[in-house]
Amino acid sequence: MALLTVTQLREHVESDLPDAALERILDAEDAEIVRRFGALASESEELAGDARLLFLRRHAAAVTTVTETEADNATVTTLAANDFRQWGGGILERLATGDHPRAAWGPVVTVAYTPEDDLTERTHVLIQLCQLAARYTGAQHESVGQGDYAVTLPDYRRERERLLLGLAPRGGLWLA
Repeated sequence: MALLTVTQLREHVESDLPDAALERILDAEDAEIVRRFGALASESEELAGDARLLFLRRHAAAVTTVTETEADNATVTTLAANDFRQWGGGILERLATGDHPRAAWGPVVTVAYTPEDDLTERTHVLIQLCQLAARYTGAQHESVGQGDYAVTLPDYRRERERLLLGLAPRGGLWLA
C-alpha cells in the first residue's frame, strides 16, 4: 500500500488524470522507493562478510539481530551486542572482543534492524515523483509567437533519478 491515497496526492498535484491513472502512478513510484531504499518497517539484509566493516543499505535506528553463517552453511552464530559496534547509523564494525570474538565478519552476515524513520522524506519524494510523472508530456516549455515555435524537452530520467537520490543515506561511505 502506497504512503498516500489518491485523495491526499490530489492535495499536492493538479491533474486531469482519473483516479485510477493516478493510483497506478502512485503505486509504481512507491514501489520504486521501496525497491531502492527498503520498506518502512523492519529490514533484513544478507551481506558478504570477510571484512572488519559492514555497510547497511540504510541507517539503522536499532539493530535487532546479527548472525554469521560459515562457508559450510551449517554453522550459524547469533552474535551478542558486544561482538560488534554500530557507527554512524549504518556501519557495523566486527570486534575482536565480546562473546564471539573475531577480527573480521564471517562469510555471510544477516542483519535484522529497524531503519531510521524517513517517512517525511519519502512522502515528499513520492509527491514529487508523482507530480513529475503526471505532468510529463515530453515538453518542458512550449512557446508560439509570430510564426515561431519553440519547445524544451526535459530529461525525465535525470530528474527522476535526482529526486530518488534525495532518499539516499548521507554521511559515511555508502554503496549504491
